[in-house]
Amino acid sequence: MSLIKLAMLVAPMLGVSAHDVTQAFTDTPRPRPAITRNVQDTGHFGNCRDQFAYGEPPAIASPDPRARALCFNGFAVLHSGKTKNPVYSAEVLSRQRIQDARNLQRTDAFYEEARIPSRDRASLNDFRGSTYARGHLSAAADMNNAEAMAQSFSLANIIPQNQVNNAKAWVTIEKATRQYALRAKGNVYVITGPAYLRNHCPFVKEAKEVLAGAGIAVPTNPQAVVAAAARLAGARVPYRYDAVACTIGSGVAVPTHIFKLVYDASTNRAWAHWSENTSQTRVYPPISYTELVELTGIEYLPGIKPQP
Repeated sequence: MSLIKLAMLVAPMLGVSAHDVTQAFTDTPRPRPAITRNVQDTGHFGNCRDQFAYGEPPAIASPDPRARALCFNGFAVLHSGKTKNPVYSAEVLSRQRIQDARNLQRTDAFYEEARIPSRDRASLNDFRGSTYARGHLSAAADMNNAEAMAQSFSLANIIPQNQVNNAKAWVTIEKATRQYALRAKGNVYVITGPAYLRNHCPFVKEAKEVLAGAGIAVPTNPQAVVAAAARLAGARVPYRYDAVACTIGSGVAVPTHIFKLVYDASTNRAWAHWSENTSQTRVYPPISYTELVELTGIEYLPGIKPQP
């Protein structure tokens, strides 16, 4: 019996996949990923690594110890128990997938992700009265079968997103990404996620703008800023919030920005849409992959040096 065959027999007892064993013993390049179907929660992307370019998930220098890798039908999510948000959601788009998705009806049945402990996840109640939309990372309109469509409404794939941003600028970005996938020669790998820049809390920033526009003195304390905007200027603010931590509800972090990274494996080109999570944001020219890595500190395409 060959060493490879022996290792493959032992691998299941060690929790290692046969694919990983084969890769360890050969120099054969990994096959290009394909769209996944009927995947389960593995905790380590074992069954849905094909949602990432060449099967490699992003490399995070200091990962959240409460982070969880979740497989869904048609996309993969790394979820943070610290922010109660996804760190990113990854999917593979192709011409066929986009064409199939056109025939599906949106369900709008949002649900709490039972695979995540309640203390680490967002709840439906967190969004009630929050003034924020439940914004998809992997878009519902990208889903090409009923199961994938339903699973895209898991709150593990959702972030608090400014309602105007969600309905205008971000929709434009999502549509542009699908249009590119229709023209591409092969698979297009998309990673979407939130970013949190210091001292840029969206609802504090907008509260300051409301007060300044009304000629009202702006307090120095973030919590007081939001309260004053609501009380003195009639601003719409979250029902439950922590302006210092920049959270809503039970501690769901509000991103300052949202990004969508697009990687075309056939051309080795990558770019990222970078959108401020406010009502004033517009659709701006994409930033480079290098700029995205610098802004977020995450290497989304490890081992790949994409062209702009």
